[in-house]
Amino acid sequence: MNARGALGRYGEDLAARLLTGAGMTVVERNWRCRAGEIDIVARDGDALVFCEVKTRRSGGFEHPMAAVGPAKADRLRRLAEIWLDRHEGTPPGGARIDLVGVIVPPRGAPVTEHARGGGLMGFARACSVALVGVEGVVVEVQADLEPGVAAFTLVGLPDKSLVESRDRVRAAVVNSGAEWPQKKLTVGLSPASVPKSGSGFDLAVACAALGAAGRLDPAAIADVVMVGELGLDGRVRPVRGVLPAILAAAEAGYEHVVVAEQSAGEAALVPGVSVLGVRSLRQLIAVLCDEPVPDEPVQGQGRLDAASAGLMVPGAGVGVGLAAGGDAHRPDLADVAGQPRARQALEVAAASGHHLLFTGPPGAGKTMLAERLSAVLPPLTRRESLEVTAVHSVAGILHPGEPLVSRAPYCAPHHSATMQSLIGGGNGVPRPGAVSLAHRGVLFLDEAPEFSGKALDALRQPLESGHVVVARAAGVVRLLKPGSSWSSPPTRVPADGTPSPGRAASARPRWSAAIRHGCPVRCSTGWTCGSRWSRSDAPISWGRAAGASRRPSSPHGCGTPGHGRRSGWPPPRGPPTARCPAMSCAPG
Repeated sequence: MNARGALGRYGEDLAARLLTGAGMTVVERNWRCRAGEIDIVARDGDALVFCEVKTRRSGGFEHPMAAVGPAKADRLRRLAEIWLDRHEGTPPGGARIDLVGVIVPPRGAPVTEHARGGGLMGFARACSVALVGVEGVVVEVQADLEPGVAAFTLVGLPDKSLVESRDRVRAAVVNSGAEWPQKKLTVGLSPASVPKSGSGFDLAVACAALGAAGRLDPAAIADVVMVGELGLDGRVRPVRGVLPAILAAAEAGYEHVVVAEQSAGEAALVPGVSVLGVRSLRQLIAVLCDEPVPDEPVQGQGRLDAASAGLMVPGAGVGVGLAAGGDAHRPDLADVAGQPRARQALEVAAASGHHLLFTGPPGAGKTMLAERLSAVLPPLTRRESLEVTAVHSVAGILHPGEPLVSRAPYCAPHHSATMQSLIGGGNGVPRPGAVSLAHRGVLFLDEAPEFSGKALDALRQPLESGHVVVARAAGVVRLLKPGSSWSSPPTRVPADGTPSPGRAASARPRWSAAIRHGCPVRCSTGWTCGSRWSRSDAPISWGRAAGASRRPSSPHGCGTPGHGRRSGWPPPRGPPTARCPAMSCAPG
């Protein structure tokens, strides 16, 4: 026997010891026929095991298991079929093919590795959805198992959160009672040119890996779309953007989807799709294998933590007013006293879909009126509700208890908001901005002249075309479809259209003529009359009235010194000598 034969014999002896130590019984060794040779035939309970042993010395050569390619795998299958035909046939527990790799180093003990369940190549695929803006792209998750050193490689342009799914998926599979394949696992996300982000691919990656390992039937998961995040304990957590993902899957022709139980109501809004909501990976494996479904406890034990569940992202609302709890917390136009012209302007803007511009002094009720514009708008139709819900689901502001947005949204960003927060953007794939979150609703720009000029000019294209297109190096994304209304009251501007001397620099409008002309409905508001002034407003108003009487050329009484106002307050009882030109009621 030469050195190569002696090395192979030594490896087979080590493999036989390893199988015996694992509780197997060696039935036959080095069985030969015209088609080839089977190194070891063992019995593992009711199952029959055909074992192929590969031995290598440590060095620059490949791993021993890597020598079993497709041609060698087919030959091992034919040898196993011949052995079963010449003996008692297939046992009740079935038959499988294992691989044992032995590495003999120059010094020290040899290293043995046992690959159970068929050390041959395996392949399976499942489907998931990648979100690009508010649109989805169906992604095929392909898993390939090859003999070799146990490794997990993820390819297909994944981001950081998707690369970390390797550890989440491995821990979830093991904690769910399934065996993780100790081989070289390669998972590819196709098409590879589309950027993938988020943890919604975990469920599809886990099922594809189990299908390649033989735990699941590859045909049962080939045409199923799976969207969900896996916890380390195997629980399935909801993710953002389920509705646009299922909409994209339905448009692509898929009929079966699997999501987390918390997202089943949102996914069921798409017609023509069969939705399966699961609590854990263990339940999904039981359903796909026609096994009894285990009863999993409800997550949180009655608590509703939307941030930890993945449905809502804190701080992502950009001032969106979608109060949960029904219409009891919804502002109503009936709360407004007076202001007939402003109320009529709201009704005209709501009925015709025009943009609205409010001007007037501080405290006149511009913000209060704008907040109630969404209450005047009619309820959303089914199609409009799906569009608004899809945008809010991607942004992470969808309430878990309200999977479908049925009324017009209201968004009021702060005047320090940047152009990206208004229009949309961010690192990597652009995210919806305030104008997209106000889709089919109201975008309220309070203190509009305080906004950045670039941010206001960026609204010109949405006003003209009705949708937002954000171009980045990663691609071009459309974040808004036609059908939004917005209203914008500026800061204090006098009736003649010129800012007051003390506020000339800060109150000068920063928007262009195109933005001003984009608001066909304009309304100038004033203080509501018919009630006495408050104690805090009375001294200022009386001082302005007194200054106007002394200096008629100054409309605001700016020349009246402060000591003159203080010495003349409170005014004598009876009719005052001067009245405020902006008011029709006398100071109290």
